[in-house]
Amino acid sequence: MHILGIVGSPHRDGLTNRLVQSALEGAREGGAHTETLYAIDYGLDYCRSCQGRPCWETGDCQFGPEARQVSERMLAADGLILGAPVYFWQVNALTAGLMDRTRLTGRLAIWTRGEGRPALGISIAGGTGTGLVAAVQSLYKYLQIYGFRALEPLPACRFNFEQALERARQQGRTMAGTPAQPFADLGESLAWYDALPFLRWGTLEEIHYLARLIEENLTESESNRDLFETLRRERAEAQRRLAAGDRAGACHHAAAAYLAGREAWERG
Repeated sequence: MHILGIVGSPHRDGLTNRLVQSALEGAREGGAHTETLYAIDYGLDYCRSCQGRPCWETGDCQFGPEARQVSERMLAADGLILGAPVYFWQVNALTAGLMDRTRLTGRLAIWTRGEGRPALGISIAGGTGTGLVAAVQSLYKYLQIYGFRALEPLPACRFNFEQALERARQQGRTMAGTPAQPFADLGESLAWYDALPFLRWGTLEEIHYLARLIEENLTESESNRDLFETLRRERAEAQRRLAAGDRAGACHHAAAAYLAGREAWERG
């Protein structure tokens, strides 16, 4: 089995690359052959939606061969790992350009069954952590439309980075033992992606999730005890209101929990 890892960060030695390489290491442990593609080497920018759109039939882009080169490497892989950083509450522009310009011709899931090749999407949001879920949602739209049968998404941030590294390795190992499973039809594809974690979340759930990650991974200390208590209290109330269907109320408590938790994290 041949698995391609795509690093959507402009930094070859950054957090995105570490996560993708961890997943590829797991894939090799599972017996797969792996390679890495760095998006920065191709510099794909936005699609210009050319009249006639010949790229959908030929895979060629009139603005250069780079898009076809990336597409061909993706088509040759038995599995795909796609990692992207988050800079502004969404997938970064370099990765977005790659998704915008690549053409896996004849594989659009809305017209075909899709090949059902395994795939994994990874996001990494530094700093505030916000946008990590929105980013994997964007990655998974791309994987879905091209008929991949994606594994559970991996949204990462500084509050769960070490766990995310290990999870990436586990997912890579799983991918190495997962054969392609074509979807029966578009309905099965919709059902598969609808059931995956994170993909139906909004910003409220994302903020609440970040508060939970901080609570689970921060050690309480004398310097942050008051904020830690606020984090616990507000997150519990946000959880209660979410369960009761009071989303407006949950927003206020989730935000308070997250802000208290982030400050507590800085205090250490």
